[in-house]
Amino acid sequence: INLSQDPQILVALKRVLALSNFFAENGIRDPALISDLINSGDLQRQYAPKDYDLKLKTALSEITDEADLSRCLRVFRRREMLRIAFRDLCGWSNLVETVTDLSAMADTCLEQTVAILTRWLADQLGEPTAKDGSRQDLVVLGLGKLGARELNFSSDIDLIFTYPKAGHTTGSAQSVSNDDFFTRLGRQLIKVLSQPTDDGF
Repeated sequence: INLSQDPQILVALKRVLALSNFFAENGIRDPALISDLINSGDLQRQYAPKDYDLKLKTALSEITDEADLSRCLRVFRRREMLRIAFRDLCGWSNLVETVTDLSAMADTCLEQTVAILTRWLADQLGEPTAKDGSRQDLVVLGLGKLGARELNFSSDIDLIFTYPKAGHTTGSAQSVSNDDFFTRLGRQLIKVLSQPTDDGF
């Protein structure tokens, strides 16, 4: 990309590179990522409420296993954190937009990862159901700044996992209790989301 064709981006980019080691290091390591952010126009615009959801669904559309899922999540989070940091550091977004974006990105990663891992685990162990036959799903409660939608760049994410009713999985030769199913699911979720992202400013 010829940055001189967009003076606004050039001025903002110089400022962000001077202020953020994270942005500078990623620009050196993966210049195509920075180019993509610029060419897509994502640096210059505020996301609509469903943008994170749509972008992550596209990124995860062809994953096949946990390693691939972790890799795609790392790439997605890195790209979107670069975008959020850029807009914050050059003054194109205010504090409310920044923490809302970070919270929305975290929510999207949680929701879609839970959905994928649930589907994979149900293929092995069956669908978790209550005694009345109703389907049971993992409930993930975000505490602290995530729960308040005030996540910042250095925030830890505190979660509680629960599910509505006891029962057993159905539709598979290997039936397990809902407690066993959701315990395994929670562990898989933590493993996938805990992979290092090289984040840090």
